[in-house]
Amino acid sequence: MLIPRPVWLGPVKGVLANEECEFEVSELVQTWLSKRFEESSEVAIVVLDFVIGRYIARG
Repeated sequence: MLIPRPVWLGPVKGVLANEECEFEVSELVQTWLSKRFEESSEVAIVVLDFVIGRYIARG
């Protein structure tokens, strides 16, 4: 898969600046996460705990 060079913004490089890369980057991340979660369910549990905790904290 060939994608344009993504440009990241923010202090922790958490914001994708060029929208033309957004779909390709999200596909790559989704594929990687799916594989990682299948290999180690503990990782999925930690990630879900973190996401749910952040959601609850925001109210």
